[in-house]
Amino acid sequence: MSSSVLRYLSFAVLAFASLGLRLFFVDPAAELRFRLQQVSPQALKSPGPVVLGLTSFEHRVALADLVWLDIVQVFGMKDQTLWRHVDRQAEIATDLDPRYFTVYHSVGVVLAVWGKMVDAADRILRKGEAALPDRWELPLLLGYNAYFIRGDAVAAAEHTRRAAALPGVPRFVGALAGRMRSHGGGAAEGIALLDELIPELTGPAKQDAVERRALLLSDRILLQYDSACAAFRLATGDRRPPDPKQLYYMRLTNDPPQDLLGADVALDGDCIARTSLMTVREFEAKRRVGKEAVPSTP
Repeated sequence: MSSSVLRYLSFAVLAFASLGLRLFFVDPAAELRFRLQQVSPQALKSPGPVVLGLTSFEHRVALADLVWLDIVQVFGMKDQTLWRHVDRQAEIATDLDPRYFTVYHSVGVVLAVWGKMVDAADRILRKGEAALPDRWELPLLLGYNAYFIRGDAVAAAEHTRRAAALPGVPRFVGALAGRMRSHGGGAAEGIALLDELIPELTGPAKQDAVERRALLLSDRILLQYDSACAAFRLATGDRRPPDPKQLYYMRLTNDPPQDLLGADVALDGDCIARTSLMTVREFEAKRRVGKEAVPSTP
């Protein structure tokens, strides 16, 4: 087949695709049409990169952009039944262009948070992580889904730890992995993860992880003051001691009223010990695990 014929066919395909999208954008019945359309589950799958490569006439990236525009249009619709369309189109767009980060990232967010399709969100994020192993955003989003939606702090910590090892990642991510792991078991598990991770980190990221390790260790001190304050209140009838140092002087605690980074312990009205570096205690932070859990849709 001559090159002129190929150029003509390529132009025809792109022209008709563009026309279809333009009609879609101005068609007021587009949402209704999508909602009423009944498609077999098999038809909702991408035909795969080989077939798409042949049918795109070597214009894979351009066609991927057109599919992305279609995905964006569905983002603006309110009908929850349309999220399966987003799932399918994302597979097609990334089969056409495996390095299309915007599709992986955006669809991974909206399918989980808006579409309530965490399985589909994780699938596209894992596909993206395999294609773009240096993008920290993708494993971090998998960590978000595991922690807040699936309620699996251990898996969340592993995803977040992978993100922490990648270039350009925000400094707090390594420390976050340790804290997540502590919520999936206890402080000892979080500390063990940080002990493995800290030698791999440098600069501010390492500093944050070292500080998080110290704060996880400090929770043991604050637990002493929780118990001591409760015992003081029971014995004296007072709501709490006027100064946490009093509990130490009374030998109700083994450690002076400071965390391991030197911040002073204070007691709130409920006898919960805090410092300026530990305003949210670990038992309180752990309540966030699974707080956005929804029934998973495959």
